[in-house]
Amino acid sequence: MKVVEHEPASWFLLREEGAYYLEVPCALDNRNFNLLITLTEDECRQYEISGKVFIQDMVVEIRGFPQAYYNRNQSIELQKTVGKVILEWRKYNVWSEISE
Repeated sequence: MKVVEHEPASWFLLREEGAYYLEVPCALDNRNFNLLITLTEDECRQYEISGKVFIQDMVVEIRGFPQAYYNRNQSIELQKTVGKVILEWRKYNVWSEISE
């Protein structure tokens, strides 16, 4: 699994074995939480066509109504794996996080 796109302090897009995973920090009713969703085949095609712009639009949609994505939230085990990958990625990309 590796980070393929990100927006500093906002979201991460990861890929593993042909699947894309989008981690989005959200807030609802004074609760902060992350949603980790697997992109559908259609969403993957849209990303291939429009790139980062599609993901940014999707993040806005998810944050605007996170309840609509609860059923797509991934398992705790996968969330832990993603968290480790992001931490490792940040070790080597801290300056890109600061400069963007």
